[in-house]
Amino acid sequence: MNKMIILGLALICTSCVCTRVARPPDPVEIATEWLGFCGCETFYLRLTTNGTGTCVYMLPNETAGAVSTVTHWELEGRKISIACTGVTYPDETIKIMGLTSGSYIDVNIRGKNTACPWNREGRILRVDDILREIQVGRAGAGKQ
Repeated sequence: MNKMIILGLALICTSCVCTRVARPPDPVEIATEWLGFCGCETFYLRLTTNGTGTCVYMLPNETAGAVSTVTHWELEGRKISIACTGVTYPDETIKIMGLTSGSYIDVNIRGKNTACPWNREGRILRVDDILREIQVGRAGAGKQ
């Protein structure tokens, strides 16, 4: 009988742990540097705690990227929206929408300039996490 009660409690506790949902990220966690690839372009974001920042994107054959100012970003639960205006290309506007876990953002990036509108999808990661993974990889490769 006691074994059945203990087993029942263990199952209840296990189901509580398995159904637990991670909390949405805090805006302070999102205010950092991000890097990723969307199609063939590299995207870099620096978001600040005051809701602004910098966005840079570049093609593989470019030596300098196209810089934009993040005029506003906001986080609502896991949904993030970012508005940018061009610095390198003043007529360009960029809208970034996505879902974030806090360690990555799945993004849809829509740009509009005088030539034509464009759209990219991809994933960007926290730069701190990328640097940590590089260090782990180098340490592991050095042990062989």
